[in-house]
Amino acid sequence: MDVTGYISEIEKCGEFVVGDKAMEILAYFSESDHMSAYDVFTAINKSGNKIAYKNVHKRVQRLLELNLIKPSGKGKKHGAKLYSLTNCGVFQIVRNSNRGLIDPRFINRYKSHPLFEIFLIPLLEIESLNHSVVNALALRYLRSIGERTVEAIRTTNLKEAMFDYKPIAPKELALMMFDWWMVSDQSNLVLSLLSLSSQRLPEKTIEVLGNDMKFMKHLHTTKERFDERYGLLNKYLTKRMDLGIESTKCSHDFKTSFINKKMIKKKCSKCGYELREPIVSRMSGVEAQK
Repeated sequence: MDVTGYISEIEKCGEFVVGDKAMEILAYFSESDHMSAYDVFTAINKSGNKIAYKNVHKRVQRLLELNLIKPSGKGKKHGAKLYSLTNCGVFQIVRNSNRGLIDPRFINRYKSHPLFEIFLIPLLEIESLNHSVVNALALRYLRSIGERTVEAIRTTNLKEAMFDYKPIAPKELALMMFDWWMVSDQSNLVLSLLSLSSQRLPEKTIEVLGNDMKFMKHLHTTKERFDERYGLLNKYLTKRMDLGIESTKCSHDFKTSFINKKMIKKKCSKCGYELREPIVSRMSGVEAQK
């Protein structure tokens, strides 16, 4: 399934606002392949939260009406009706769950879901999600994709849309925007993971990411993309500087100041033109002799 098919699939869910109580019940269905209303009732009461069975049954039926769960046969004990998550249910679990981490077993159970199949599994090995920091950032990334999906669907349903002051089909605009957001979110995930791996963490983040071939492959793709954009921007900056010198006929009296340990800023005291450059460390003659 491609991105267009994914958005069309999630659009069928219809209702994107699910109440807190419904989400609490729905979360239990993510812990197993299938559960009965009585299984949910037992799990809730074991956790110390007392609730009447009729209330659990009523909420389970509501989840069924919202197409968040579906019948999946009958249990061996007492022939109880079993239910499992639908694609819409999995989507809501990821988007609205108040948990800070996502269970790798849940992803493995529903790895054919387009949210995981398209956006997560190509980037990270499921085993890497056993690392809590990687897991937390991956969940934040998936939640962002979920919000982008809802926004794209709402754009698709507009009567008319504009882009660059020109009319455009709402669906075409939605897909174009979603593609931009997706690339941005994927790059943010990669850079966030790299930022963490450069810090001193009690967990072996570098080792986890270094052994994840999917992450390393996407890291290489991200680097190529950044290098290409950097080259284009640097070329534009050089051209702009040349044009500025020619048009203003300014000899440029640059005053240098430090931005940080890696960058300096040069500003012309005559025309105000600014230029930023990386700091290139050079050994002095004395250091070179040593």
